Amino acid sequence: MKYQKQILIIGLAFVCQWSQAQNTTTWTNGHTYQVVFADNPTWFQAQDAAATMTLDGATGYLATFVTRAEQEFVISHLGGGSYLNQLWLGGYQDTLDPNYSEPYGGWKWITGEPWLGVASDDPVLPRADAGFNNLYFDLGPEGYTITWWQTGGVNDYAATPSAAYGYPARGFIVEFNVAAKVTAILRAKALGDGNLEIVAAINPPVIPHDCVLQSTTDYTSWTAVSTNSFPSSGMVTNIVQTTNSMSFYRVELK
Repeated sequence: MKYQKQILIIGLAFVCQWSQAQNTTTWTNGHTYQVVFADNPTWFQAQDAAATMTLDGATGYLATFVTRAEQEFVISHLGGGSYLNQLWLGGYQDTLDPNYSEPYGGWKWITGEPWLGVASDDPVLPRADAGFNNLYFDLGPEGYTITWWQTGGVNDYAATPSAAYGYPARGFIVEFNVAAKVTAILRAKALGDGNLEIVAAINPPVIPHDCVLQSTTDYTSWTAVSTNSFPSSGMVTNIVQTTNSMSFYRVELK
C-alpha cells in the first residue's frame, strides 16, 4: 500500500476556504483518499470542491465507503475517527428513485457504485454506529452522508447543517481513482567515529509510512538494518555501524 501527502489551498469564491489535510492514503483498490477541512460547507459545496481537485490526472469526488473494509482502512490511515468526524461523504438519497421511501429507500453513491446499505455491526456493510436516518433537528429529512460519532461511522445529515445545533460539517473526504506515487531517496554521511549516518527521505512526506533500511555488498542479498516509521518531516536518520566500505543501502517502503 502507498501513501501520499500534499498541502494545497483551494479557494471557492463566496463560499469558504478549503484547507487540505496533512495526510493521504491509497487503499488496495488503487484509489487515493484525502481530507479537506472547511468551515461548515454544505454537501453540495463539498461535492463541487472535490470535483475541482485532481491527482495525477484523476478528478476527485466525495469518497464512497461502499464496504466496511474500505471504510475502516481509510479511517484508520487518515488519522482515526475522532480526527475525521463530521466530514461529508458521497452518498445521497434520491427522492426520484422508484424505490425511494423513508427512511432507507433510494440511497445511492455518487459514483454509481452499488449501495449495499449501512449497519451498526456487520462484516461487509459500512459501519453506521448510531442515528442513521433519524430526522434532522427541525424534524426535516436527512439525505446526505457524513462521518459521525467520533468514529468515522456513516451517518445521514441535512445538506445544509446548522452550526447553531453544535454539529457543523468540518469538511469532506475526497477520493481519486489513482494510486498515490511515493519516492524515496538516501543521503549518506561518514561520521568521525567510523560510523555512517544515513538519512532516508520520502517525497511527498506522509504519515503513516513504514520503511526498512537494508544493506548489501553484492546487490543480490539484502539484509535489514533497521525499521522505522516516518515522522511528519518525512525524514528518518539511522546511524549505521559499518566495517565494509563497499556496502550499499536502500529503503524499502511498506
